[in-house]
Amino acid sequence: MKKNHSKGLFLFLVLLQCMASIGFAQIKTNTAVKTRILFMMDASGSMTNNWSTSNRFKISKTVIAAMADSLQKNPNIEMGLRVFGSMSPLSVHDCKDSRIETPIRPNNANNIKLKLNALNAKGITPIAYALEQCAYDFIGSNEKCRNIVILITDGIESCEGNACEVSKRLQQKGIILQPFIIGLGLSTEAAATFDCIGRYDDAQDEIGFRKALKSTMNFILNNTTVQLNLLDEKGKATETNVPVTFYDNVVDIQRYHFIHTLNARGNADTLQIDPINNYNIVVHTTPPIEKKNVSIATNQHNIINIPAAQGELLVTTDGLSTYKELACVITKANSEETVDVLTINEKKKYLTGLYDVEILTLPRISIQSTRIAQSELTTIKIPAPGLVTILNTNAVPVLGSIFKEKGQSLEWVCDINGNSTTETITLQPGNYRLVYKNKGSKRAMTTRDERFKISSGSSANIRF
Repeated sequence: MKKNHSKGLFLFLVLLQCMASIGFAQIKTNTAVKTRILFMMDASGSMTNNWSTSNRFKISKTVIAAMADSLQKNPNIEMGLRVFGSMSPLSVHDCKDSRIETPIRPNNANNIKLKLNALNAKGITPIAYALEQCAYDFIGSNEKCRNIVILITDGIESCEGNACEVSKRLQQKGIILQPFIIGLGLSTEAAATFDCIGRYDDAQDEIGFRKALKSTMNFILNNTTVQLNLLDEKGKATETNVPVTFYDNVVDIQRYHFIHTLNARGNADTLQIDPINNYNIVVHTTPPIEKKNVSIATNQHNIINIPAAQGELLVTTDGLSTYKELACVITKANSEETVDVLTINEKKKYLTGLYDVEILTLPRISIQSTRIAQSELTTIKIPAPGLVTILNTNAVPVLGSIFKEKGQSLEWVCDINGNSTTETITLQPGNYRLVYKNKGSKRAMTTRDERFKISSGSSANIRF
């Protein structure tokens, strides 16, 4: 019996090596970043159902072993094997029937094949539990790795676990990238339950399974490049020097962050972007631009075009000014949402369009529908201010406010600091009134009214 078993095992391994050379010889594995692949295999009782040449379980073991052989020589790939449904019979309904058969490590194909040969299918399908346990399978590497789960199953969840939530949590924590699922003979309704877990591929027969696994591996391992073009209003890729962030659109975490750059030829610099995820791309212009659910095609150069036409805005004064940190609030025209706060004499880029500009002078200056044009500098010039100095020679606290005269009406500008003996306030040119009274006075008729005029670059003095 031992001789027959050894002979059978030897023939099995020879067969797998032959199938590896036939079925998966064209798999490209050019990735420079270490990729750790965990095959998560269904060993439930239903896997013994027959396909054309054998049952699903035997075929799956053969195909996975052949794939492991094809990946064996790549120094940037580590592999492991986790199985669910192999330990307890169907009648036990064991919702924790999953274990790591071969820990993830380099040069692991032979260990995987030996474990596969010893496995039997008999239990249920605790997918959520098995997926949750894989978090422990990826512990142990201090390197930056791409952690990949390939789930192979012919059924849906047998227990009360929520594999969708487990997958999302593992991705949010950065433990794995989006899982790959290959469904063996699943109905359309059953296949739809995996959409929230990861990328699903269907296999209705042995040939379909081989194609699906090869396609999945090509998708994982082939080099992929991206060129992100920021377009001006003429559709030319001339905009650049803007921070860009790629967010995973499933779990909304940052995957890549860089400053957009044009290379020596004037083209957008080529990026290496992992195609496993779809992305929400945020271009940090002012205001920012977001392009959602962008997919990256594997094994080709991807070009992504995002309109990002910009012009510049400068707020300054006409002549000499005492303004240094004066703020200018920028909103989109006819909107109350603040786009930016610009400092006077600061030149800054904005997306082309119409903006309302409120300059926080005393009194405030509001300019509606300022147009920012492509590659042009829009300059807003305001009058240089003057100064008013208030001297309280009586050293008695007062209550007072400054108003600007606008025809027959008064516009409130600011309150004064009535406890100070000397106060200097910067004001825009115009005619003003200082209205005040002693803080301790109980009579409104003690209120006094002082008129004064401010001109650009001039000073006015008021004495109590």
